[in-house]
Amino acid sequence: MKNKYVMIEGLAFSEQSDMNKLSNYAKEGWLLDSIKGNMLYKLKKGEPQDIIYSVDYQYNADDEYFSLFKEAGWNHILTSQNSIHIFSAPTGTEPIYSDSDSEKSKYTTVIKSEKKGSIISGILSLIFLCLAFVSSQYIRQLLIPLLIVFIISLCIFILNFMPFIAFYNRIKQIEKYGKCTDKDTEIITLYMINLFIGLGLLLFAIIEYVTKKRVATTSIVIALINIAIGLNFFYNKRKTKKDC
Repeated sequence: MKNKYVMIEGLAFSEQSDMNKLSNYAKEGWLLDSIKGNMLYKLKKGEPQDIIYSVDYQYNADDEYFSLFKEAGWNHILTSQNSIHIFSAPTGTEPIYSDSDSEKSKYTTVIKSEKKGSIISGILSLIFLCLAFVSSQYIRQLLIPLLIVFIISLCIFILNFMPFIAFYNRIKQIEKYGKCTDKDTEIITLYMINLFIGLGLLLFAIIEYVTKKRVATTSIVIALINIAIGLNFFYNKRKTKKDC
């Protein structure tokens, strides 16, 4: 077997964990080659190497951008989505970002795109949801197509909003502690998932009532529990910050 495929845990949420995993594979002779479908790392078999990996975010990077990294000892391995760049270097090489200000700028670049995508897809989701509701009352033939389009736009919103939250939290960690960790980001992500599950189930209950005139009691109860868990976490987090 000359190639191996490894799941991407999510650079926005587990950036360092992913880079450490790639470094461990490199020691076994499995070297990063490319990213497939934004979901898998493709590794190719080669000589074992004691190297580290690092990721940076930059849209429309030019030759000067890559030259700066090369001069610092980092080799460009791949670029994905015209914004995600992964580099490698021998173990012990100075980090790409050695201070909090430069590391903060790393996430500032990509967070703008995620924010824009979240706003646009969020607005479209609300529009299609409203149209679906109107359709359920007056033009029921359009209800299913509108719900399908709504679900698609909602998925796009989630794919933009979740990374936005993760990158935003990383910036806040850097501002407060001078560094950021995967652990805190993953915890916030967990509670964000609770919120989305709750809101999704609540939406399902509303659609169930509108289309079938039936109250989905179980969905409403589970939805409220998940929403309460998520909101309670963010309330306590905000309260903790105020008390500091």
